[in-house]
Amino acid sequence: MLKNVIVTCSNEKYGDFLINHWLKSLKENVNLENIDVVVIDYGLNNFQKTQLLKKKVILFKGIKKYHIVNKRFFDSAKYLKNKSYDQILFIDGGDTIFQEDITHVFNKDKNTFGLFR
Repeated sequence: MLKNVIVTCSNEKYGDFLINHWLKSLKENVNLENIDVVVIDYGLNNFQKTQLLKKKVILFKGIKKYHIVNKRFFDSAKYLKNKSYDQILFIDGGDTIFQEDITHVFNKDKNTFGLFR
């Protein structure tokens, strides 16, 4: 069975929120047994990177040449190009708090592209 993946991105400015709130709430509320968590790195500091790696997060170095809002989609495609995942959830890491398990979204409408808000 293929794993699923949750992809987000961050820079140093939002890295502490990502670690202390986004990732903490994700790990406390979501069953990550069959899910990889990937953070595209747009300038996280060394302490933030170390904390993420300790928490089993996959870091992927993004290229900061263009605006992060647009570039994150190209960098995520670059990361995913040689990977095999069943479903991909791309989500904002700067203002999301997980309050309950979301794994059901990986099983819903598997043959369509969806936007969830």
